[in-house]
Amino acid sequence: MKKLKSDVKGKDKLNLWDRLELKLQDSDQVATFITRVENIEDDLFTVENPVRLSGQLSLRVGQTVEALFEKLESPFVFKAGVVSIDAKRENATVLKQISKTEQTQRRKFVRIDIQGQVTFRVLDLASNDIEQETVEKGALLNISAGGILLCTTAKVKPGDYLLLNFRLRYHERLENIIGVVKRAENQTKDSLIGVEFLTKEQLGLPEHIHVAGFLPSFASYFDDELERHIVQYVYNQEVAARKKIRPGEEL
Repeated sequence: MKKLKSDVKGKDKLNLWDRLELKLQDSDQVATFITRVENIEDDLFTVENPVRLSGQLSLRVGQTVEALFEKLESPFVFKAGVVSIDAKRENATVLKQISKTEQTQRRKFVRIDIQGQVTFRVLDLASNDIEQETVEKGALLNISAGGILLCTTAKVKPGDYLLLNFRLRYHERLENIIGVVKRAENQTKDSLIGVEFLTKEQLGLPEHIHVAGFLPSFASYFDDELERHIVQYVYNQEVAARKKIRPGEEL
Protein backbone atom coordinates (compact mmCIF):
# COMPACT_ATOMS: atom_id res chain seq x y z
CA MET A 1 0.00 0.00 0.00
CA LYS A 2 1.41 3.36 -1.02
CA LYS A 3 1.42 6.29 1.36
CA LEU A 4 1.86 10.00 1.05
CA LYS A 5 5.37 11.40 1.15
CA SER A 6 5.67 13.66 4.16
CA ASP A 7 8.14 14.97 6.68
CA VAL A 8 5.97 13.42 9.37
CA LYS A 9 6.30 9.70 9.96
CA GLY A 10 4.30 6.91 11.55
CA LYS A 11 0.78 7.59 12.72
CA ASP A 12 0.59 10.88 10.79
CA LYS A 13 0.44 9.12 7.43
CA LEU A 14 -2.67 9.19 5.29
CA ASN A 15 -3.90 5.74 4.21
CA LEU A 16 -6.51 4.29 1.90
CA TRP A 17 -10.07 4.70 3.18
CA ASP A 18 -9.08 7.34 5.73
CA ARG A 19 -11.79 9.91 6.21
CA LEU A 20 -11.00 13.52 5.30
CA GLU A 21 -12.71 16.76 6.13
CA LEU A 22 -11.91 19.43 3.53
CA LYS A 23 -12.19 23.13 4.41
CA LEU A 24 -12.44 25.62 1.55
CA GLN A 25 -12.21 29.36 2.29
CA ASP A 26 -12.70 32.30 -0.08
CA SER A 27 -12.70 35.78 1.51
CA ASP A 28 -15.32 35.59 4.27
CA GLN A 29 -16.99 32.45 2.94
CA VAL A 30 -16.19 28.96 4.20
CA ALA A 31 -17.42 25.54 3.11
CA THR A 32 -16.58 22.10 4.47
CA PHE A 33 -16.85 18.70 2.79
CA ILE A 34 -16.46 15.11 3.96
CA THR A 35 -14.90 12.38 1.85
CA ARG A 36 -12.66 9.28 1.91
CA VAL A 37 -9.34 8.42 0.28
CA GLU A 38 -9.70 5.85 -2.50
CA ASN A 39 -6.24 6.00 -4.09
CA ILE A 40 -2.76 7.26 -3.15
CA GLU A 41 0.28 7.78 -5.37
CA ASP A 42 3.20 9.78 -4.01
CA ASP A 43 1.86 13.23 -3.06
CA LEU A 44 -1.28 12.84 -5.20
CA PHE A 45 -4.37 11.21 -3.78
CA THR A 46 -7.88 10.64 -5.08
CA VAL A 47 -10.92 11.08 -2.86
CA GLU A 48 -14.43 9.89 -3.52
CA ASN A 49 -17.27 12.32 -4.18
CA PRO A 50 -16.87 15.06 -1.50
CA VAL A 51 -20.22 15.62 0.25
CA ARG A 52 -20.92 19.21 1.32
CA LEU A 53 -21.33 19.59 5.06
CA SER A 54 -21.67 23.37 5.31
CA GLY A 55 -21.32 26.59 3.28
CA GLN A 56 -22.15 27.45 -0.33
CA LEU A 57 -18.74 27.31 -2.02
CA SER A 58 -18.04 24.56 -4.56
CA LEU A 59 -14.78 22.72 -5.13
CA ARG A 60 -13.00 23.67 -8.37
CA VAL A 61 -9.69 22.83 -10.02
CA GLY A 62 -6.91 25.17 -8.86
CA GLN A 63 -8.32 25.84 -5.40
CA THR A 64 -6.45 25.22 -2.16
CA VAL A 65 -8.14 23.37 0.69
CA GLU A 66 -7.21 22.46 4.23
CA ALA A 67 -7.43 18.69 4.74
CA LEU A 68 -8.10 17.32 8.23
CA PHE A 69 -7.75 13.64 9.14
CA GLU A 70 -7.48 11.68 12.36
CA LYS A 71 -5.08 9.01 13.60
CA LEU A 72 -5.16 7.39 17.04
CA GLU A 73 -7.59 10.02 18.32
CA SER A 74 -5.30 12.88 17.23
CA PRO A 75 -6.22 15.34 14.44
CA PHE A 76 -3.73 16.26 11.70
CA VAL A 77 -3.94 18.86 8.97
CA PHE A 78 -2.20 19.82 5.73
CA LYS A 79 -2.93 22.00 2.72
CA ALA A 80 -3.73 20.51 -0.68
CA GLY A 81 -4.42 21.81 -4.16
CA VAL A 82 -7.35 20.55 -6.26
CA VAL A 83 -5.77 18.97 -9.36
CA SER A 84 -8.80 17.51 -11.12
CA ILE A 85 -12.48 16.64 -10.66
CA ASP A 86 -13.92 13.75 -12.69
CA ALA A 87 -17.62 14.45 -13.28
CA LYS A 88 -18.00 11.12 -15.08
CA ARG A 89 -16.90 9.21 -11.97
CA GLU A 90 -19.10 10.72 -9.24
CA ASN A 91 -16.81 13.76 -8.96
CA ALA A 92 -13.79 11.73 -7.87
CA THR A 93 -11.30 14.47 -6.94
CA VAL A 94 -7.51 14.37 -7.19
CA LEU A 95 -5.65 16.46 -4.60
CA LYS A 96 -1.95 17.27 -4.28
CA GLN A 97 -0.40 17.80 -0.86
CA ILE A 98 1.38 21.18 -0.84
CA SER A 99 2.34 21.55 2.83
CA LYS A 100 3.76 19.40 5.60
CA THR A 101 1.39 17.35 7.73
CA GLU A 102 1.10 18.84 11.21
CA GLN A 103 -0.76 17.94 14.35
CA THR A 104 -3.46 20.45 15.17
CA GLN A 105 -5.39 21.51 18.26
CA ARG A 106 -8.58 21.83 16.24
CA ARG A 107 -11.52 19.73 17.36
CA LYS A 108 -11.51 16.29 15.83
CA PHE A 109 -14.18 15.85 13.19
CA VAL A 110 -17.48 14.25 13.96
CA ARG A 111 -17.79 10.51 13.48
CA ILE A 112 -20.98 9.07 12.03
CA ASP A 113 -22.12 5.98 13.89
CA ILE A 114 -23.12 3.65 11.08
CA GLN A 115 -23.88 0.09 11.97
CA GLY A 116 -25.93 -2.56 10.29
CA GLN A 117 -25.90 -5.76 8.34
CA VAL A 118 -25.26 -6.10 4.64
CA THR A 119 -26.21 -9.16 2.63
CA PHE A 120 -24.85 -9.67 -0.86
CA ARG A 121 -24.31 -12.10 -3.71
CA VAL A 122 -21.03 -12.28 -5.62
CA LEU A 123 -21.86 -12.44 -9.32
CA ASP A 124 -20.46 -15.55 -10.96
CA LEU A 125 -20.31 -14.64 -14.65
CA ALA A 126 -20.17 -18.33 -15.54
CA SER A 127 -23.45 -19.09 -13.77
CA ASN A 128 -26.85 -19.14 -15.45
CA ASP A 129 -28.85 -18.52 -12.27
CA ILE A 130 -27.80 -15.69 -9.97
CA GLU A 131 -30.56 -16.58 -7.50
CA GLN A 132 -28.74 -19.83 -6.77
CA GLU A 133 -25.60 -17.98 -5.66
CA THR A 134 -24.80 -18.07 -1.94
CA VAL A 135 -26.05 -15.08 0.06
CA GLU A 136 -23.10 -13.69 2.02
CA LYS A 137 -23.24 -11.46 5.09
CA GLY A 138 -21.17 -8.52 6.26
CA ALA A 139 -21.16 -5.58 8.67
CA LEU A 140 -21.70 -2.09 7.27
CA LEU A 141 -18.91 0.20 8.56
CA ASN A 142 -19.24 3.31 6.43
CA ILE A 143 -21.35 4.69 3.63
CA SER A 144 -20.90 7.64 1.30
CA ALA A 145 -22.32 8.88 -1.96
CA GLY A 146 -19.89 6.67 -3.82
CA GLY A 147 -20.05 3.33 -2.06
CA ILE A 148 -19.76 1.39 1.18
CA LEU A 149 -17.08 -0.08 3.39
CA LEU A 150 -17.97 -3.41 4.95
CA CYS A 151 -16.37 -6.20 6.95
CA THR A 152 -17.03 -9.80 5.90
CA THR A 153 -15.65 -13.31 6.18
CA ALA A 154 -16.70 -14.04 2.59
CA LYS A 155 -14.01 -14.58 -0.01
CA VAL A 156 -14.16 -11.43 -2.12
CA LYS A 157 -11.46 -9.89 -4.30
CA PRO A 158 -11.01 -6.59 -6.20
CA GLY A 159 -12.93 -6.64 -9.46
CA ASP A 160 -15.77 -8.83 -8.16
CA TYR A 161 -19.30 -7.58 -8.83
CA LEU A 162 -21.80 -7.69 -5.98
CA LEU A 163 -25.55 -7.31 -5.58
CA LEU A 164 -25.94 -5.51 -2.23
CA ASN A 165 -28.85 -5.34 0.20
CA PHE A 166 -28.87 -3.08 3.26
CA ARG A 167 -30.99 -0.63 5.20
CA LEU A 168 -30.21 2.90 6.32
CA ARG A 169 -31.63 4.02 9.63
CA TYR A 170 -35.19 5.35 9.25
CA HIS A 171 -35.09 4.58 5.51
CA GLU A 172 -36.47 1.81 3.40
CA ARG A 173 -34.38 -1.23 2.56
CA LEU A 174 -32.12 -0.85 -0.47
CA GLU A 175 -32.01 -4.06 -2.47
CA ASN A 176 -29.86 -5.59 -5.21
CA ILE A 177 -27.67 -2.52 -5.73
CA ILE A 178 -24.91 -3.38 -8.22
CA GLY A 179 -21.39 -2.54 -7.09
CA VAL A 180 -17.79 -3.46 -7.87
CA VAL A 181 -15.14 -4.30 -5.27
CA LYS A 182 -12.36 -1.66 -5.37
CA ARG A 183 -10.40 -2.66 -2.26
CA ALA A 184 -10.08 -5.90 -0.29
CA GLU A 185 -7.77 -5.84 2.74
CA ASN A 186 -7.39 -9.20 4.47
CA GLN A 187 -7.30 -9.27 8.27
CA THR A 188 -6.88 -12.18 10.69
CA LYS A 189 -10.42 -13.55 10.49
CA ASP A 190 -12.17 -11.34 7.98
CA SER A 191 -11.63 -8.68 5.30
CA LEU A 192 -12.38 -4.99 4.83
CA ILE A 193 -14.14 -4.54 1.50
CA GLY A 194 -14.58 -1.22 -0.27
CA VAL A 195 -17.38 -1.33 -2.84
CA GLU A 196 -18.14 1.34 -5.45
CA PHE A 197 -21.77 1.72 -6.53
CA LEU A 198 -22.28 1.58 -10.30
CA THR A 199 -24.66 3.63 -12.44
CA LYS A 200 -26.30 2.37 -15.59
CA GLU A 201 -24.00 4.66 -17.60
CA GLN A 202 -20.89 3.21 -15.94
CA LEU A 203 -21.96 -0.28 -16.93
CA GLY A 204 -21.65 0.88 -20.54
CA LEU A 205 -17.95 1.68 -20.12
CA PRO A 206 -15.34 -0.74 -21.51
CA GLU A 207 -14.23 -1.94 -18.07
CA HIS A 208 -17.79 -2.97 -17.10
CA ILE A 209 -19.52 -3.73 -20.40
CA HIS A 210 -18.90 -7.47 -20.02
CA VAL A 211 -21.18 -7.66 -16.97
CA ALA A 212 -24.02 -5.43 -18.24
CA GLY A 213 -25.78 -8.17 -20.20
CA PHE A 214 -25.39 -10.67 -17.40
CA LEU A 215 -27.26 -8.71 -14.72
CA PRO A 216 -30.60 -10.12 -13.58
CA SER A 217 -33.76 -8.10 -14.17
CA PHE A 218 -34.08 -7.28 -10.46
CA ALA A 219 -30.66 -5.55 -10.22
CA SER A 220 -30.77 -1.89 -9.17
CA TYR A 221 -28.45 0.81 -10.52
CA PHE A 222 -26.88 3.64 -8.56
CA ASP A 223 -28.68 6.41 -10.43
CA ASP A 224 -29.85 9.90 -9.50
CA GLU A 225 -32.66 8.94 -7.12
CA LEU A 226 -30.54 6.51 -5.07
CA GLU A 227 -27.59 8.92 -5.05
CA ARG A 228 -29.73 11.73 -3.68
CA HIS A 229 -31.15 9.33 -1.10
CA ILE A 230 -27.72 8.36 0.25
CA VAL A 231 -26.20 11.87 0.02
CA GLN A 232 -29.13 13.23 2.03
CA TYR A 233 -28.70 10.46 4.61
CA VAL A 234 -24.99 11.18 5.04
CA TYR A 235 -25.65 14.91 5.28
CA ASN A 236 -28.42 14.47 7.86
CA GLN A 237 -26.20 12.26 10.00
CA GLU A 238 -23.39 14.82 9.97
CA VAL A 239 -25.75 17.69 10.85
CA ALA A 240 -27.33 15.68 13.68
CA ALA A 241 -23.91 14.80 15.07
CA ARG A 242 -22.71 18.40 14.96
CA LYS A 243 -25.76 19.58 16.92
CA LYS A 244 -24.45 17.49 19.82
CA ILE A 245 -21.10 19.33 19.94
CA ARG A 246 -20.57 21.27 23.18
CA PRO A 247 -20.20 25.08 23.01
CA GLY A 248 -16.64 26.15 22.30
CA GLU A 249 -15.79 23.05 20.27
CA GLU A 250 -16.75 24.40 16.85
CA LEU A 251 -14.26 24.50 14.00
